[in-house]
Amino acid sequence: MAADPDRPKTWRKWKKGLCDDCQAFCCRMPVEVTSGDLIRMGICGDFDIELGTKHILKTFKAEIKSFSKASEKYTLEQLSNRDCLYLDQNRRCSIYDRRPDTCRRHPLVGPRPGFCAYEKKI
Repeated sequence: MAADPDRPKTWRKWKKGLCDDCQAFCCRMPVEVTSGDLIRMGICGDFDIELGTKHILKTFKAEIKSFSKASEKYTLEQLSNRDCLYLDQNRRCSIYDRRPDTCRRHPLVGPRPGFCAYEKKI
């Protein structure tokens, strides 16, 4: 059975090195980020954060889809095929050193901690 990012029961138990030959299906899931992540990623600066959520959503709508008041996190936009905006043509993160905490902590956090939507590169 193939992994399906929308169905965590199809995911594989994560182990070190598994990401080396993966198709990065985890990069097809919505990514929640904090204000600090947005700054580290280079999307906006401290001044933008001070101007507030409405300013950020309006100014950076190509990168940011929404904001959740409950979690106080933004959700990043995705490409039409659901890929992360920062996934390159080799299916690797183009901002790896600046990636958000959600990505840094995957798969320890998420819908099924300790598991990932692994699918071997073809």
